[in-house]
Amino acid sequence: MRAAVLLAALAGSACLHRMPEVPQTLTGEDRATAESLRTTVHTIIDARFNPSRLRAAEARATELALTPTREWIDWWSFQHNVVIELPGKTDRLVYLVAHGDKTDANPLKVVSLLVNGLIDEVTGLTYLGEGALDNATGVAVVLQVAHVLRSLPRGPTVRVLIPGAEESGLRGSRAHAARLSNDEWARLDAVINVDSVGKAGEKTCLVSNHSDPGLGLLAHQVARARGVELGREQMPGLAGGDHEPFMETSFFHDFGRSLMFNAIGGLLPQRSWFTGFHKAKVVSFWSCHLLDAGDGVAALVALPVGALHGPRDNASVVDPQRLFEAYTIVEGLTRALVVPPEPVPPPPPTVPEPPPAESPL
Repeated sequence: MRAAVLLAALAGSACLHRMPEVPQTLTGEDRATAESLRTTVHTIIDARFNPSRLRAAEARATELALTPTREWIDWWSFQHNVVIELPGKTDRLVYLVAHGDKTDANPLKVVSLLVNGLIDEVTGLTYLGEGALDNATGVAVVLQVAHVLRSLPRGPTVRVLIPGAEESGLRGSRAHAARLSNDEWARLDAVINVDSVGKAGEKTCLVSNHSDPGLGLLAHQVARARGVELGREQMPGLAGGDHEPFMETSFFHDFGRSLMFNAIGGLLPQRSWFTGFHKAKVVSFWSCHLLDAGDGVAALVALPVGALHGPRDNASVVDPQRLFEAYTIVEGLTRALVVPPEPVPPPPPTVPEPPPAESPL
């Protein structure tokens, strides 16, 4: 009984953390953007449970003058995807992706994974983490980028995808990718995934082994031009992200992901199985040194002792300055891909100088 009371008390206090204030070094429009990012993070974490977090993302998108729609995932989920479309003038397509759900490492979550996330919403009642870093920060970044792009001229269409059920085997993004038509795949230029950025004391890193070299080079050029550091790290072999179903998908790829993330639960029929072979250029960002020894322990003993997937992932570990820097990189990269360059005006015509007057002498 005492353990149950303690658990309830911890769960009830899980959203008492707040992000630090925006530093005084950010002024003017930059400060307003950083404040907006901070508001989005708090909007998501204050919603607490995953279906509510996704609804909160929709509400925040509406506040930012965007028009979100919902998309179902598959037969085994109470969550949904949020999709926002910013039509462009050409037939090309660029994605911004950031998952909206959270999780804790605990035995109930393991059970839920084995039934393909079927009891996720019951399991969610036990979560002690806020899912601030992972991944309210990513949602804040992609919504803010879309807010800015909505009023700019766009060549390609920008599609924002906020998947649910990422923490149950990437099921939201897998189902969405499986629904894309052959025509949409042919028009897809780039997928930008933002997951767990803005960690205090850490710069943003490009996930180099899961990013297209050309897009990665462009991201580094954008970061240098804007005076922001961008590091490079590799994603561990057993980790995953919502960029993967876009990086390469097919029935066999998707079935393999089912088994890797959900073990026997991966044998349950899933909407994402019904896809042909497709691939696209992706680029993925996260905070450098995101994981630590606690995350390794959590994977072994199913207890929430890591930097992610537990009570250490709360709003106090998100630095507004670092979050703004991640936004700056993603906004600049997206702008470079979708906003046509301004035409360079022709030089003014050269007027020939009159010949010097002849001397009367």
